[in-house]
Amino acid sequence: MSRTSLSLRLFLLSVLLLVGLGTGWGFFLDRSLENELLEREDTRLLEHAQVVRVLLESSADTDLTDTELDALTDRIAQASDTRLSIIDPQGWVRGDSELTSAQLQNLEQHQGRPEIQSAMSGQLGHASRYSNTLQGEMRYLAIPVPRSGQTWVVRSSAPTARMQGALTQQRRTLFLTGLSGLALALLLSGIASWQAGSALEQVLVRTHAQALENAVRSLAQERDRFRAVLEGLDAAVVAVNPDREIAVVNSAAQRLLRLGEESIGNPLFTALPLQEVRDLLADDDDRDDDEAEVIELELPGATVVQLQATRTPKGIVLLFQDVTRLRRLESMRRDFVGNVSHELRTPVAIIRANAETLLDTAIDDGPEPTRMLVGATLRSAKRLGNLITDLLEISRIEAGKMPVRLEALTLTRTLTAIQEPMEQLSEDRGVAIETLLVPPDLKLFADPKALQTVLSNLITNGLKYTPAPGQVLLKATAGERTVRIEVHDSGPGIPTAHQERVFERFYRIDKGRSREVGGTGLGLAIVKHMVRAMNGTLGLADSTELGGACFWIELPKA
Repeated sequence: MSRTSLSLRLFLLSVLLLVGLGTGWGFFLDRSLENELLEREDTRLLEHAQVVRVLLESSADTDLTDTELDALTDRIAQASDTRLSIIDPQGWVRGDSELTSAQLQNLEQHQGRPEIQSAMSGQLGHASRYSNTLQGEMRYLAIPVPRSGQTWVVRSSAPTARMQGALTQQRRTLFLTGLSGLALALLLSGIASWQAGSALEQVLVRTHAQALENAVRSLAQERDRFRAVLEGLDAAVVAVNPDREIAVVNSAAQRLLRLGEESIGNPLFTALPLQEVRDLLADDDDRDDDEAEVIELELPGATVVQLQATRTPKGIVLLFQDVTRLRRLESMRRDFVGNVSHELRTPVAIIRANAETLLDTAIDDGPEPTRMLVGATLRSAKRLGNLITDLLEISRIEAGKMPVRLEALTLTRTLTAIQEPMEQLSEDRGVAIETLLVPPDLKLFADPKALQTVLSNLITNGLKYTPAPGQVLLKATAGERTVRIEVHDSGPGIPTAHQERVFERFYRIDKGRSREVGGTGLGLAIVKHMVRAMNGTLGLADSTELGGACFWIELPKA
């Protein structure tokens, strides 16, 4: 920036400051002058009004006629160059120095005038307004006069033209004085600006050079840190500019996606011709900034990657995470659970069949201890069978092989389907089941078999963990968009510390109690997966109905 430019800017800045300060100060002086003149006029009017008030107070015992009152105002007004009026307690003008007695008869009541109202209340009243009688702008001042137990008013007034003339003359003098001072100030400011511009130019040159050096150094440090972070990531990072051209790739991207340094500046879809990436970015055009979407895709060579696309104001950042090993481990786990379950099903079925045969025929006349052992074998086989069934069920759910077909169902129909085994278990455990459905024809969207499994598990859980004689209560209520089903029990409840984990697989609060009632530890986990597969939610709370636990689920309303 040249010295002339700096000096000009400083001069313009000083002009703005001087004009601004001069305008503000001039406005302040103008207002102060106007207020001073107005106060002087009010003082003069008050003095003349007080003369009339003294005369009225001195004749308080005399009943003056309108003619006498009008003559009184005329005499005083001649010596004061002021219009004087006398108003009685009812607001009628009884005397006025500018009007004749005949004209007074045609005047309206003055009780509504603001200065008259203030005086009637015992205060000093003043106002400025246009007078229809005298056809001009007037300044009014009214004072109260006690007379014969009532309040009369003496009002003095004068045209504001004289005051405005004096104000105009003062404004002219003020303007000329301010203009002269401003011209002198601008001349001195111009000289000072020219001298200051030279000194400021030297300072700015040094400052800009130092700032430029610091900025270059900072950018180099930021670049090195950015590169170090990128190279330290295991994930492949590809940054794309708004034109869908590759701007940055790290070493992991070069290894995983076969993108070299030469790919920078090339179109993304040319260097990385993957349809999943194209579809993701096409969908991402409608998304907000900083909102990320994650998908999985398979690269050539059976490499499975997880792709996250994040939009920024300067483009899109693609993050590729190699999850091939993780997916293989998950597949191995699912296969293991399925294979083991199938391998165990056959011997368990044989054990169960043999035990049932022994109980039904072969040992009817045998010793009682033998019957107890065989009965325990049968119970263990049943429990093992239930465990295998639950393992297969949760394995199918996690593998996505359990089809969920949502349809409109009546809740009473689902309860009827599971009524018989639930009533048998209720009788065996000595725990009553009570059903409260509101309304009776409540409908919801769910998979029939999945809903039966969910309700069976929740009711069975309540029956098993509620000591006899106890109670299990089933409630259902319809909300605006969902149906809420609650299963209450009168059991010991579930401590708060355990409530967040009861839906985990094999999680038990009391392992000894769980073995006693024969639970597998998978029932609530199956409930969680099935409810979520049906677009529902679930949870656990303390029962306000029976004092035990309350398991609840919410499913879409039909």
